[in-house]
Amino acid sequence: MMRRNETIECLQKDIVIPDIVQQKADLAFARIRDERTQTGHKPVVRIRKRTVGAFAAAAVLMLGTMGVFAAAYFPWGRGMTEELRATESQKQFLEGTQMVNPVYESAVESDITITALHTITDGRFARLSFQVEGYELEEGACPWFEQVVIEIDGGNVYSQLGGGFFDGFRRGSDTYVDGTPIETRSDGSLVPRYRDEDGSMEYDMLLMTEADSFIEKTIHVEFHNLGIYDTANHQFVPGVEGSWAFDFNLNGSDQVKSYEMAEELEGSGAAVTHAEISPISLTVTYEMPRQMIESEAVDENGVVSKYTTTARPPRIIGVRLKDGTLLTDIADGGGEGYCGLTTNTYQASFATGYIIDPEQVDALLFMRSDTEGEVPPADEDMYIVPLL
Repeated sequence: MMRRNETIECLQKDIVIPDIVQQKADLAFARIRDERTQTGHKPVVRIRKRTVGAFAAAAVLMLGTMGVFAAAYFPWGRGMTEELRATESQKQFLEGTQMVNPVYESAVESDITITALHTITDGRFARLSFQVEGYELEEGACPWFEQVVIEIDGGNVYSQLGGGFFDGFRRGSDTYVDGTPIETRSDGSLVPRYRDEDGSMEYDMLLMTEADSFIEKTIHVEFHNLGIYDTANHQFVPGVEGSWAFDFNLNGSDQVKSYEMAEELEGSGAAVTHAEISPISLTVTYEMPRQMIESEAVDENGVVSKYTTTARPPRIIGVRLKDGTLLTDIADGGGEGYCGLTTNTYQASFATGYIIDPEQVDALLFMRSDTEGEVPPADEDMYIVPLL
């Protein structure tokens, strides 16, 4: 079995940024939380300003009683809840794994308060949630930071797979998270709701490590200048000048359920040899001889260019639970690639847009092709790899 620091090169080959991130940058966070990419998508208790201090005190109390109770419970941001499609029982399950940790540190400047709410961290991925209060956002505008700086242990040993303000849309639904129907503009575009009832907003981010592990690493986060994103001109429009900085530990758990196998994916040339399942991520290792593919691309001027790429093994899209439930299309951004220039070992690692109990998983699901089809896909459109 490869150690994690021996496989980092695999994941650095091809960092997969979910479409949700790119489209939020280009289209001001229009409703794209269910858009699919070739290898992933990808990006609640309301916390009011007057009660943050109480929540912080409650968090301290609950942390002090962890030896008595199996899982502490504290409020999640509505964006993080929606990003992971988390039910109350799933939140408590994940807190019980020690992957969720409260932070509740605030920074105030120019009458804007930003509070680091909590982190969700395993060995490979970290999700961070922040609350922003005091900013008067114009109707229909998209909130935006001019710059976000992140350092892990004083260096940039990570990839930022996603980061942005939660737009209020419920995944796979025609409603906002509060249950009301989504509003549309005269041009047919959807109207996001960045502000909660109390006027606060939530900024969430997803990181992937390029080092051994995120666990017990120190993270430094800086937000610079808050304004809006001009969708017509694709540029930042200044609003409030200021810098808000945070330093805290990424406490979490890197415990995973691991499997060794030699499962051929018929007709693809690939065989799955190793799998790791965390409550918030999936990692699979394949053996697949390199296959070069010639493709064409057309630029905005109609010029055709040819290029050569390496064929990818069938992409992992989800898991089957022991009760027969299929969780598909849950990859939420990550990295994949060959482990070295000459090896046939290929690895893919993705955060999941769903909370998984590894003990309840009995099979991995892979797509037979990258073509779009029905969701969830039919059994004949998937490779179903049992975990024994």
